Amino acid sequence: MISKKIEVTKRDIQRIKKEFREKHKIEGTNKPVVLDDFSAKIIVESRKRFRLWKSSIHKSHKMTKWYTDIRCPAITPRFYNCRHCTKCGFEQIYHSAGRFIEPPLLRECKS
Repeated sequence: MISKKIEVTKRDIQRIKKEFREKHKIEGTNKPVVLDDFSAKIIVESRKRFRLWKSSIHKSHKMTKWYTDIRCPAITPRFYNCRHCTKCGFEQIYHSAGRFIEPPLLRECKS
C-alpha cells in the first residue's frame, strides 16, 4: 500500500474548481457544478494517489496499455481495468471496489 503523504496546494484546488465549473453541469440543468475547497481537495488527493499508484511499478517491467476486462469473482460480473507485463505476465488491476498490484511488479522483472 502506498503511504506517501499527498501534498495539495491552493493552485491545485483552484484548478479543479475551474475544471468542474467549465466541464461539468448539474444534471437536468445548464448550471455549472461549483465545488467547495474541501471537495476539490479530496478530488486532487484522489487523482494524485492514483497517479502515484500507477507509477509504483518497477521500471524494468514492460507494461501493456490499459484494457477493460470482464471478470466474475462471484455471481456478479465486474469490469476491471487491467494491464500486464509482457515479459513476466503479472498484472496491475483497477476497478470500482479497489486496486491491486501483484507483488513481483514492485521488484525488478526476472524475465
